[in-house]
Amino acid sequence: MPAREAYQRRRHRLPAAGDQTGGHKLRGPRGHGIGITYAELDLDTGKEIITDEVKTAADLERHRKLYDMFEQDMADPDYDDTELKRELVRELIRDPRYADIRGPLRYLLTTVKSPEEQKAEDARIAAKLAEVERRMEPELQELEAQIGMVSHEMVQTLLDDPDLAPAHDIIRVWQSKMQDAQEGDPEMQALVEQVSAKLETIPAWHEKQAEVPPVPEGLTKEEQEEWIFEKFLAALTAGEQESPDASRQNAAELNVLKGKMKGAMSALGVDKNLENDILDLLDDDNDPRLADPLAHAELMDPDSDTPMESFDFEKLRKDIERLNKETPPEPPEEEKLDPQLEALVNRIMDDPSLMEKLALAKQALDETQADLTTRVQPCAPDPETLDKSRLTSYRQRLKMAENNPEHIAGLRRLRIDLLPPFSVSPALKSLNQALQLAYLGASDDVRRVLWRAYNKARTVPTLLRSIPDDAWDMLWYSQAVTWRSNQNRTNHLRILLHDLNSVGRDGPPTHPDTLQAD
Repeated sequence: MPAREAYQRRRHRLPAAGDQTGGHKLRGPRGHGIGITYAELDLDTGKEIITDEVKTAADLERHRKLYDMFEQDMADPDYDDTELKRELVRELIRDPRYADIRGPLRYLLTTVKSPEEQKAEDARIAAKLAEVERRMEPELQELEAQIGMVSHEMVQTLLDDPDLAPAHDIIRVWQSKMQDAQEGDPEMQALVEQVSAKLETIPAWHEKQAEVPPVPEGLTKEEQEEWIFEKFLAALTAGEQESPDASRQNAAELNVLKGKMKGAMSALGVDKNLENDILDLLDDDNDPRLADPLAHAELMDPDSDTPMESFDFEKLRKDIERLNKETPPEPPEEEKLDPQLEALVNRIMDDPSLMEKLALAKQALDETQADLTTRVQPCAPDPETLDKSRLTSYRQRLKMAENNPEHIAGLRRLRIDLLPPFSVSPALKSLNQALQLAYLGASDDVRRVLWRAYNKARTVPTLLRSIPDDAWDMLWYSQAVTWRSNQNRTNHLRILLHDLNSVGRDGPPTHPDTLQAD
């Protein structure tokens, strides 16, 4: 029965306040113990179940307090009934009839809160959520940057497609406003519609669209959006490393393919991948040109084959003046092959027996070079007699530098940081790695990798104006020196000077005149 009705029926049976004489038990006028027991008959077993007892002063006070709270709750609509609710839940917990749900009842008791307690709890939860959001903010920014970079690269593929040249102007306007656009921006929506309308007028666009797998039929609008988003995520994570199980499963096929491709690339003179060059340099422990693995990053390493003293600073100064007067060249594009040569290469690549022919040619070359007695071989240095620093790989040098405060500051001055979404550009990552290698020591391989990394990254938006002074100096003087495979030294300097002029500089931050004066 309802709690209020139950109390109305039994409250008149409670002893009066004057009936207790001060002990733990209630006593009547003659000193006899008195009490009240509430019991009900169990209809299943026929046994009597005691549901409540009033035998002590504490029991009496509990019932009086509960009754008073009932009275106040009925009389005052603004009464705070938090304690009343708690006491009613405690009554249920004490009742043996509800023994099987005491656990949930105890949990229910913890959820009964006053307005002040609920306000404090809400504030605690809000603070906890704010802390979680603060910790997740870098990851969310990274995700947003990746999504923005993928979007930028997708638009760039449209600009790189010569078949879509009629739409390139409007696409460039669209790309330039993507970074600062807000979700639902009407101007961006209008631009997207203009780009779409322009692309629809190009026949080549329809041919390319026919090659794209269509959205499966029979899907709801939400399912179509989910399908498109999954494809977008697949493009976003396309470069991630596959699982170990998948790697082991395809190991045999990959090894065979690598062997064939290595032979073909060697025969055709194809250059190595920039990232592989960087990794090879990091693990190269056979470079005897650096006596000090942590030589402080000067303009050129003292132990390199071209020390700083060999610079002709007067010639460098004249080079800067001459190049500043020349008309800036267009950025170098990919090398264009002669049409006849390109047709010949395509015919060779289409030959189904190309791999077998390359293998036979390589075998013949190996046989002609097998007799080592016909050639003078230089003696390799004895590792036992070399200084330990000459056996230190770039990766080990980098770890040592990262534990030295002086070198940490030097590496930080070289680092190029961009705002999202361009902060996750693979070309930016490669350039920062190449600058670290150049800091650790100069060699022909390092200079070549540094130039290739810069040439790939220089077109990343906002990069040129974000390059720090130390990085500009490193780039300039690494290419200013004459080294064996740097036949394009003048062209490299011309490109660097053009980029420096584009950000308001007339030469490297550390001018040759300054070095000559020192």
